Amino acid sequence: MAGLRDDQIEEQLKQLFGLENPEESEDNYEEDDFSRNSYLQQLLETSVNNESEHSVTPSNTINSPASETQAVDNAEPSCSDVSPTEFTSLSLQSTVTNCSSEDDDDTSITRRHHRSGVRISSTSESDSESNQDEEEWKKVMWSTERPNSERFSDILLKPSVFFPSRTSPLAYFSRFFSDDILELIMEQTNLYATQQRTKHWEPVTVMDIRMVLGIIIMMGLHNVPTWDLYWSTDPFFRVDEIASVMTCKKFKKIMENLHLADNSIMPSRNDPQYDKLYKVRPLLDMMNNACEREARSTTSQSIDEAMIKFKGTSSLKQYMPLKPIKRGFKVWVRADSATGYVYQFEIYTGKSSDNSPELGLGANVVKKINHPSN
Repeated sequence: MAGLRDDQIEEQLKQLFGLENPEESEDNYEEDDFSRNSYLQQLLETSVNNESEHSVTPSNTINSPASETQAVDNAEPSCSDVSPTEFTSLSLQSTVTNCSSEDDDDTSITRRHHRSGVRISSTSESDSESNQDEEEWKKVMWSTERPNSERFSDILLKPSVFFPSRTSPLAYFSRFFSDDILELIMEQTNLYATQQRTKHWEPVTVMDIRMVLGIIIMMGLHNVPTWDLYWSTDPFFRVDEIASVMTCKKFKKIMENLHLADNSIMPSRNDPQYDKLYKVRPLLDMMNNACEREARSTTSQSIDEAMIKFKGTSSLKQYMPLKPIKRGFKVWVRADSATGYVYQFEIYTGKSSDNSPELGLGANVVKKINHPSN
C-alpha cells in the first residue's frame, strides 16, 4: 500500500471501513456504536422493569415452556441480519431476557405454590368440618357426667290396696281371680251344659268353681298318674285334701263342661272378627284389667316375650329352640323393670290378618300392648 496514491488510499479505506468522510475516524464510529449500545441497554432495562412489574401482578394463566421458548426465539434475530456489535448487544439482551424469564418462572412457581397452598388450606378446612360432623354423629363413650338414673324410677311399684305382712296367699289370689271371674265361669259352664244337654247335670255355684280351682292347684303340686288316684282307697295315692272336698264324679262332670264364652255367638273362621282366643278372651281381658288395677304404674317398664310350657296339640303352639322353654304359647308381657310385676300380657296368635299397616312385629306389639286396657 506504500505505492498507492492518496485517492487510492481513500477508496481502500471506504471499502474496508465504510468511511464516507476521510476526516472521520473509526473512533467516531466506535462512539456511535457505544451510544447505540447504551440506548439498547436502556431499552433492555426498561423492558426488564416492565416484566418484573407484570410478574408481581398475579396471573390466572401460566406460560408453558413451549410458549416461553417461542417468545425467546422471536426476540432473538439471526446473526446474519445484524453487525457484530449489535449481535453482542442482542446476546446480552437475550441473556438478560432469559434471566428475567427464569425470575418469572420462579415467580410463577411461587404463585403455584401459593395457590396450591390456598387449595390445601381450603381442603383442610373442609376436612376439619367433615371431621367435626363425624365427631358430632359418631358414638362416644359416656363422659364423667352421666344421666341421672334415679329419674327413671321416680314412681316405684306400689299396690293399690295395702296388705299386712301376714296376709294369706288366698287374699292375693282373690284380688286377681275376683268374684266377677268366678261368676263368669259359673254362668258359661251352666250355659254350655244346658246347650249340650249333659245328662245328670246339676247347676254349679260360685263355691263349686272355687273348689274346682283349688283342686286344680293341688293337682299341680301333687302329681299322680290319673285323676282317679286322688280319690283312691290306696293311701299311697289318695289325697284327702282333694277327696274330702268334692267327689270324683262331680269334678269330672264340671271339667267336661267348663267354659268361659258362649259358643253360639262365636264368629266363624271367615269372619274378619274371628279370634283364635275367643273361648278364653273374656278371662284374658278381665285378668289384664285386674293386673293394671292392683298396682300403680311405674316409670320404668319393659316389654318382652315369655313362654307358657305346653306340649299338646294346638295351632298356637310355638317352637323357640333358644328359649329355656322351647315349646309352648308365646306371650308378650309388659312388666315393671325392677320387680317383674306384669301389667299387661297378650298371647301371640300369629301374623295379623287385618288391614292395618304392617310396621313390624316389634312396633305392632309395642303399639298394641303399651296402653291401658279397657
